[in-house]
Amino acid sequence: MIRSLFFATDPIALPALTALCQQTEIEVLALVTQPLRPSGRGRKQRESALVLGAQSLGLPIQRPHRLDSEEGDRILHQYQPDFCLVMAYGQIICRRHLDAIPGPWLNLHGSLLPRWRGAAPIERAIEAGDEETGMMFMAMEEGLDTGAIYSERRVKIGEHRTSSLRPVMGELAADLIREDLMGILQGEIPSKAQESEGSTYAKRLRAEEGWIDFMGAADVWSRRARAFDPRPGLTCVDPQGRRLKLWHCFAQEGGGDPGRIESLTSAGLVVQCEVGCLVVTELQIEGRKRMKVSDFVHASSLQIGEHLAFVGTC
Repeated sequence: MIRSLFFATDPIALPALTALCQQTEIEVLALVTQPLRPSGRGRKQRESALVLGAQSLGLPIQRPHRLDSEEGDRILHQYQPDFCLVMAYGQIICRRHLDAIPGPWLNLHGSLLPRWRGAAPIERAIEAGDEETGMMFMAMEEGLDTGAIYSERRVKIGEHRTSSLRPVMGELAADLIREDLMGILQGEIPSKAQESEGSTYAKRLRAEEGWIDFMGAADVWSRRARAFDPRPGLTCVDPQGRRLKLWHCFAQEGGGDPGRIESLTSAGLVVQCEVGCLVVTELQIEGRKRMKVSDFVHASSLQIGEHLAFVGTC
């Protein structure tokens, strides 16, 4: 049996972990993940779907606070893996650890490298209007997502949102494990060095990126609405001072008076941008659940000609 450790934190990696555990030639020794952190409104510590899934598979859970430390050294010494597989783990693998095992460190990365190296490749691909993205099997090295590529699976982005594309990407990762992993480990699938030309960096999302001021083009904001779902969303402030999250939007012609409410019907809340108009079909009032604009319109006091404001000025 080939012994492996699986390093992941994001639940997007659960299909890949499950597929890895189903490989008859491989023994998965443990899941290495980041420590529990408070989350949600109550700031409670909750186990992720990934950890719950690993526990149901009978795997031990290791949670080093900092992998590049004695904690990380101890884990590798304790389990003695033949190779390690990483997907959306969230910590850098240091040179010492890359050299500490006999086999490779392999990474499943959610973009078509060298485009969108970094922490948020799915979101940035949607935000940029890319036509397609994919999942890549790559070798890990000290550089950030710069290692050689073994194989890939592609998917059209279309009208996907981050919330709908993530499960698709998770299944692509599982397909790569089922179909390509043993070929990589046995030397049957060669690697190819990444090209440096065309590389871009997918920086981590920040909450303030979702503060919409309606400046610029409506089609850019409509892409951001899809990219920033479920986090951080697009947020503005209504004339009563309540925060609104604009979840489902599309662009149409018009505009010129950023933030001005042009119309409000059951078909959509139309808000002017600097270029074009944003038609909102699903939104969320602060403290409430998401709702269709057809439900919002009956209880709303918004008036045509009023303005939705930028969070940063309130």
